[in-house]
Amino acid sequence: MVEAALITPLVVVLVVAVLELGVAWRDRVAAGDAAASGARVAALYPSTVPGWLEPGVPAPTGTAAVVDAVTDALGAVPVTSVSWVVVFTPTGPPGASALDRVPAGCRQGGMPLAGQQCVVIRPDTSTPGEPWPTAAVACGPGQCEWRDDPITGQRSDEVGVYLRLGRNWLTPGINGVDVVEVAAIAASEGVGHGA
Repeated sequence: MVEAALITPLVVVLVVAVLELGVAWRDRVAAGDAAASGARVAALYPSTVPGWLEPGVPAPTGTAAVVDAVTDALGAVPVTSVSWVVVFTPTGPPGASALDRVPAGCRQGGMPLAGQQCVVIRPDTSTPGEPWPTAAVACGPGQCEWRDDPITGQRSDEVGVYLRLGRNWLTPGINGVDVVEVAAIAASEGVGHGA
């Protein structure tokens, strides 16, 4: 009885820790997959994605397609945990990590700074059942801020998706939110790379 009384709390703590770490790992992997999925879709727009739409359904804007891809790829992660999604034209050196190439103004969930191209989507400001609003103008085929340079009209070679979500701990009594930040970059389709 004494041994059981000493060991039981340790086993319970170990089981709870394994559950918390497992859910945190699942959320991080799902967020990475969602960012990568969103970047692949953003790289295709304004191109048509084969099999993406039912016959006769009008094409969604680039922003809507990216949001659909992100939310579909989240899997078991609650969409309500997403703070914001950013579709962006990467900045900085190509060898840097995807997170380091997210424009600073966009990464903070606000409006892009001068010279930065991105669309910030804020699900936390949306009405349940309604599309997620953007902090910038809605983006449609041929006018996406992450695709086309507003001055020259040239498309960038790369596009990225940044995802920030906050997850609450499962265990009662643990305060705070675990913030997960992930980004993925994909090569834009239909853009000439080199000569």
